[in-house]
Amino acid sequence: MVAAAFLAIAGPLAVFVVAPLAAGLLAWCTFVVARQLAGPIAGLLAALLIATTPVTLLHAVDAMGDVPAAACWLLAWLMALGHGRGAAAAAGAATAVAVMIRPNLAPLGAIAGLLILFDGSAPSRWRWKNAALFLALAAVGPVIVGWSQYVLYGSPLTPGYVEWRGFFRIAHIAPNLELYPRLLWRLHTPLLFAGFAGVWLFRQSRVAWSACAMIALNFAIYLPYLSLDDWPFLRFLLPGLAALFVLFAATLVHIGMSVGRWSRWLTPLALIPAVLVLMQAMPQVRYSLNEWRAHTRVRLMGHYLHEVLPANAAVLSFMHSGAVAHYTARQIVRLDLLEPATLDQVIDQLRGHGYHPVLVLDEALEGEAFRARFPQSRYGRLDWRPRATFTTIGRIWYLDLADRDHAARVGTDAVTD
Repeated sequence: MVAAAFLAIAGPLAVFVVAPLAAGLLAWCTFVVARQLAGPIAGLLAALLIATTPVTLLHAVDAMGDVPAAACWLLAWLMALGHGRGAAAAAGAATAVAVMIRPNLAPLGAIAGLLILFDGSAPSRWRWKNAALFLALAAVGPVIVGWSQYVLYGSPLTPGYVEWRGFFRIAHIAPNLELYPRLLWRLHTPLLFAGFAGVWLFRQSRVAWSACAMIALNFAIYLPYLSLDDWPFLRFLLPGLAALFVLFAATLVHIGMSVGRWSRWLTPLALIPAVLVLMQAMPQVRYSLNEWRAHTRVRLMGHYLHEVLPANAAVLSFMHSGAVAHYTARQIVRLDLLEPATLDQVIDQLRGHGYHPVLVLDEALEGEAFRARFPQSRYGRLDWRPRATFTTIGRIWYLDLADRDHAARVGTDAVTD
């Protein structure tokens, strides 16, 4: 939705600035919240941590909805920590957008609502009015999500994800209780969990308790979700991770000030845990900063296929099906939705309806999986030359199924940046 707005305003290239701009907003909101809790040094440290964690960096390049959603949740949190009708309205609007991006995180809106409702600086009747204003604006998000899902999928409670009913299960809770802390431990060392001390150290601050609530609720929402054992999937916990960085930075500043009472020369030692947290993730940071090279091949593929695919092409693909559809506007057949024994039948049916079927596969990520999934198909061995390969980091194949059927001897275009 946000990308579509940028597309309409400034054209195709504007789509690619959405996630980086959201990462900047995320870092700025984290700075201001941490500054409210423990001063500008804590704000700067928390902003540095959230801006340089590989979780943010990777998904500012490999654009997913998680960085924009986290930015909106941090903005809602920040506005809810303010006072008055304007702050409540801003928090509600930010919550509405966050829900539209990641509907399953909607319960996080309760934190902003409670902050507004229990704002001690306002009279009781104004607190209720501000909370009602927040709720009215925040409700726009779920309403639009429900309406769009009804229009697109026939029910306001049916999302567009294939096989979505298997995503959230009670059986996932126990594995995820161990998974997410372990991934954070490996990515940023166990020192990061010292941030929870900030809840006690700043227990009189509503910033601290709301940060703790953000972490706990974000974690709880994804406990029943699929167990995906790799650090990039910490993107699901990005709002809670930002809150943990706020507490961690505040704790280090508190320690530094305490040590400084003995000797100001010892104060910088409090920054050592932050340096260790940053340094631990440097291999993943380097990976994240080079991810754009992998995406270059997708752009090359899209422009090439737009020019060479026949108008009646039907592209069998999975990993890059969305990109092919975006760049070429051709019909897509999702390989992951086909029964293994039906591939040849589907291809024959496509031809019978006047389509020209082709394959687009990621060699490293899909080549062996394709062979294993379709062993009985005459195309399952991928034993003919592709029409083109798109290469930067890894390769994407464009294969014409007719070349295999007719043993055509075709050359291969090697498309590189």
